[in-house]
Amino acid sequence: MRVVTTTPAVEPNPTDLLGREERDLESQQREIVADLEEREDLVWLLSGRRGRRKVRRLLSDAGFFTYSDKVTSVFDRHHGRMCFLEGHRTAALQMIWPIMRLLASRKLPPESFEKLMQETDE
Repeated sequence: MRVVTTTPAVEPNPTDLLGREERDLESQQREIVADLEEREDLVWLLSGRRGRRKVRRLLSDAGFFTYSDKVTSVFDRHHGRMCFLEGHRTAALQMIWPIMRLLASRKLPPESFEKLMQETDE
């Protein structure tokens, strides 16, 4: 049997203003690096046909491209089905919002999104 010992977490000293500033700066730098990686990953993913096909398939499975005579809605009389549809909708929005942010900031070429919308599963 393995015994795991943990050391108590050391609380940061509230009077250590320089230490707090360093921790805040490190945290900001980690966020900047994470945002940059996400942006580069999305640009790479949408730059190739296979990546665009995968993203389109995920959005399509989530009902993002569903068009019908009636308004597309997650409302359903059965609460379980409604929760299921809302989960799909949320997944699609989580996929499309970073792409839209990149397009708005001009860090993703508009042609990538146009190709995503035009290409179909073949």
